[in-house]
Amino acid sequence: MRTPEQAAQASSIADGAVVASALLATLAQTLDEQGRATAQTLPRVLEQIRGLAQAVRAAGQKAP
Repeated sequence: MRTPEQAAQASSIADGAVVASALLATLAQTLDEQGRATAQTLPRVLEQIRGLAQAVRAAGQKAP
């Protein structure tokens, strides 16, 4: 799963959602040429985590 929408949909029919591949992709996109974190790394990963968590929580509130 790579988007909040996908995480929300999956969590509405399952007990959880696996999002590690999405987080790793974001992490990899923000590393420098030597594979080190940049100033963008932490903010982008945290933003993605927040979006995924909000989507999953919102889907849980809609569940019967």
